Amino acid sequence: MVYYLENQFYPEAVEKLSVALQESGYHVLLFMASHTIGDVEPVMQEILDYRVDGIIMVSVSISSVLAQRCAEMSIPVLLFNRDQPDLDLLAVTTDNTRGGSLAAQVLLEGKPKRIGHLAGFEGASTQIEREAGFLRRLEAEGYSLHARAVGNFHYAEAAEATHELLDRPDPPDALFVTDDHMAFAAMDVIRHEFRLRIPEDVTVIGFDDVPQAAWPSFNLTTMRQHVNQMVSKAVTELVTAIEEPGTPLPVKLRIPPTLIRRGTTHPV
Repeated sequence: MVYYLENQFYPEAVEKLSVALQESGYHVLLFMASHTIGDVEPVMQEILDYRVDGIIMVSVSISSVLAQRCAEMSIPVLLFNRDQPDLDLLAVTTDNTRGGSLAAQVLLEGKPKRIGHLAGFEGASTQIEREAGFLRRLEAEGYSLHARAVGNFHYAEAAEATHELLDRPDPPDALFVTDDHMAFAAMDVIRHEFRLRIPEDVTVIGFDDVPQAAWPSFNLTTMRQHVNQMVSKAVTELVTAIEEPGTPLPVKLRIPPTLIRRGTTHPV
């Protein structure tokens, strides 16, 4: 039996993982937990009291103690769309650092004067890596970050954070948002609360390319995560770890994202 620990991740990815695991002959159970380690550990302790073949963790953290316990019980653990570099665990993610760097490059094409960043949950590896790549490219091009606020991957908090970014004498005229759902909140605030135009007054780029990003009302420039490829790699590596113990496996798999240009950034 394969257990999934799932939190705030896109339902289509969770469904695809479930189907792929079932097609490989495994039953799937979903355990819900928040993205804080304090909430994750009790659930993990409960899961480890049962016989499990493997664990896929989606959008959560795992402590070194629990990782060691899994290793002692020969239970393979795979992190999906998250990573913890300090732990020797299988992880399948987008190349978030590369995506953040490319997002910066796109915003810089419009020659902005003031660049802002709307961040997600500070403890998430996706946030840390995307922001690191973004800031590294800005610095390499002689730019610095003008303003930053935290939306915690939540629509209402992202809307409030966007208000914080714009309600100042020198608001950003370019904005990198760590995920698309927060970008939608930012766009709503930019357009309907501050009556600014996108991209004429503020350019916006997101990350993920969820289906709504292509809707005409958003038409969001974003970095596409290749979920199908991530799912295929994750299932292949976990099943191999379960059925062929001792087989050398790649520890970190990074899938390059793809830039999807739409109407919220300046055309090249």
